[in-house]
Amino acid sequence: MSFDGVSKPVEKFSRWESLTRCCLCESEQIDRKFFPDVWICRRCSLLFRNPRPGQMDIISSYDAGVTYAAWQKELDVRAMLWKKRLNILLRYKRSGTLLDVGTGDGFFLDFAGTFFTVDATEVSEIGAAYARSRGYSPAIGDICRLNVFERHYDVITLWHVLEHLPFPGAALRALARSLKSDGILFIAVPNESGSLIKHRLTGAKGSPFGFLEWGREIHLTHFTPKVLSNFLSSNGFRILDGGVDDVHLERTVKTLWAYYGNRLLNALVKLQFDKAMYFVCRLDGN
Repeated sequence: MSFDGVSKPVEKFSRWESLTRCCLCESEQIDRKFFPDVWICRRCSLLFRNPRPGQMDIISSYDAGVTYAAWQKELDVRAMLWKKRLNILLRYKRSGTLLDVGTGDGFFLDFAGTFFTVDATEVSEIGAAYARSRGYSPAIGDICRLNVFERHYDVITLWHVLEHLPFPGAALRALARSLKSDGILFIAVPNESGSLIKHRLTGAKGSPFGFLEWGREIHLTHFTPKVLSNFLSSNGFRILDGGVDDVHLERTVKTLWAYYGNRLLNALVKLQFDKAMYFVCRLDGN
């Protein structure tokens, strides 16, 4: 399968599904929050797409390869961001087995593999092809159904993956069963706090998150620090650390001020409104 000019089975989403329960906590207390397709769970406060494209359409969209091709033009800055994340990870574990869920093109494994024995999963065949070109063999498919979870890991990472999963709550419960008793879970996701505040202050109509676009990254859920930390704490995880995840590919004065300013804000009062956040967790009681 070539990386250039990847064929697209379809060029738009054609199969949609509607949810009657929250895809995180499974509560039936859900209502539309923003027109046309953003709903809120009244129990856990998660914002999520409803209706949303079916998984086969989503996988076909990823296999269009648009995002993966763009990543290959950003390798230098992405290498710097991966090294930052690895340095955070190494504060807690420096060796052992590591599972990278949703590894994408496998670039993170190049850095993690220096310290850990690495496994990976990926839903996109195009992403897996990039990872294989780097020498890795990710398991392909829904993470809740892969036999890779029969193993137990010292470290499990989800770098900007949770927001793509159709049922993130079920995925986190599966990961808990696959983590060693003293293992570490790393999660990084977009932080939607800033987008929600801006939407409220400007009085904008419609969704603060825009529309889902074929071939681009498809975020099915939209997290704030409070929503994610509350879910983790109430589902068997103890949060060891949390902070600002650096995702700024354009290293301008504006983006760096935003990043370092939010890091300071997070250190002082445990708040932040930058584009992304991370949490470091351990199974509760360990």
